[in-house]
Amino acid sequence: MIAFLSGLLFFIFILDVILLIPVVLMQSGSGAQAGLFGSDFASGAFGAKTSEVLVNFTKWLVAIFFLTALGLAYLHLPRTARTQPTVTSSETAPAEAVPAPQASESTPPSPQK
Repeated sequence: MIAFLSGLLFFIFILDVILLIPVVLMQSGSGAQAGLFGSDFASGAFGAKTSEVLVNFTKWLVAIFFLTALGLAYLHLPRTARTQPTVTSSETAPAEAVPAPQASESTPPSPQK
């Protein structure tokens, strides 16, 4: 089921990207010929209210883009088991402190002059 849903979202994502690129390039910006095809192409193709149509269509395509991207990211998260960690005690009792060797009386005294 996840594989089918992932494939469907990926297909919608690619189709959305393919549609989004020319729609963004057809929009006229603040410059005279800011769009790739020029503002005359878009107004001739869609009529007088071209900017409203393209802006609304771009908003829907961007919303679909983000939703499918988030959906694909969620579907491809690594799945981990939600279990409580088990604590195993491998520690042993601390070793008793070994006393430091002390000078014993059996050591020969150092020669004095």
